[in-house]
Amino acid sequence: VRMNGHEVILSSIDADTYSGNASGDVRFMISPKSDEKTRYSVKVAVKDADFQKIAIAMGNSAETDISGTLSGDISISGFAGDKSAESIDGEGSIRIKDGRVFALPLFGGFSSTMSKIIPGLDFVLRQTEAKTDFVIAQSKAHTDKVVIEGDVLSLSGNGDYRFDGNLDFEIQVKLMKGHTLVAKILRTLTYPISMLFEYRLKGNITEPIWYPVNFSKDLLEKIGLIKEKDDS
Repeated sequence: VRMNGHEVILSSIDADTYSGNASGDVRFMISPKSDEKTRYSVKVAVKDADFQKIAIAMGNSAETDISGTLSGDISISGFAGDKSAESIDGEGSIRIKDGRVFALPLFGGFSSTMSKIIPGLDFVLRQTEAKTDFVIAQSKAHTDKVVIEGDVLSLSGNGDYRFDGNLDFEIQVKLMKGHTLVAKILRTLTYPISMLFEYRLKGNITEPIWYPVNFSKDLLEKIGLIKEKDDS
């Protein structure tokens, strides 16, 4: 811990967290004026944390097997006090390895929807990897590309997570992991069909809404994704 005038610096922080390692530093810039807020900056990197333990800490059921490890980093700055979320700016990245991302409640709507379109698909939605880079500003985290790769299906998309919990993402479903030769060939051959499987993710973390944007109303009714309205 070092103090330099009105600046307080906590450097070389190192901790064990969720069976992984976290390191970083924190700075506080305390204004000499009583009516001005304290400014802070935080840099943290996490390596090989237990994804299952993190998921449980975020409110997911301990009975659901999430597995995997999470690594990432974040660098943010802002002002402490009332409405502090509005002042946050920064950037970061997340990488999940050998996890079961599709088992998260967030993807429940996607898994159930795809299983209605392709019966039995939920059985093969197993080990997956995920990665994204994001920026934080205006009370939201925005990503130009989030990628979730599975042995059978992969997702790619972009969008926003707002600090009030609301989601707004555009997602496209693709076959297999993109870096394999077989996947590249299959994706080329099935590209026109894959354009059908574009989703809009709305709602919030606890009640996400997955909606296939290119399906007709008749098709959605036929596979049971929406209910037919009474004639009345």
